[in-house]
Amino acid sequence: MSAPFVSEDDTLVNADAECVVLVAGDAPALAACRSAAIKVASAPVEECEMKDVATHCAKFHPFAIVLDNSIYEFDPAEFDSLARDVGAQLVRIPTGELSGFELELMLIAALNEAHRHRYPSAHQSKKR
Repeated sequence: MSAPFVSEDDTLVNADAECVVLVAGDAPALAACRSAAIKVASAPVEECEMKDVATHCAKFHPFAIVLDNSIYEFDPAEFDSLARDVGAQLVRIPTGELSGFELELMLIAALNEAHRHRYPSAHQSKKR
């Protein structure tokens, strides 16, 4: 288990805590991602720019990396490799094609699948 550390905004962060990394998201994407992450896993969203994504993912080990398709297309192999390295699922969102509500619904489904993939025991039904 990793030791807690102090983040850039002076809050105590557990590196093993569940979280989502959003890469270069605009305000609607951030709002939809935060809402979906809270609903799926009560998880925070860590924002970063594309140049900082590897550092953020190494630091936070997210269960999902959310990014716009246009950003993903910049270097698909590198994003795929990064997701594998940190055990995250890549969640690609369409560029400006969805309303905030539609984006949130899409993210709820995608983050639920990513969370289930990372933490399967948290989603197993209890059989008696």
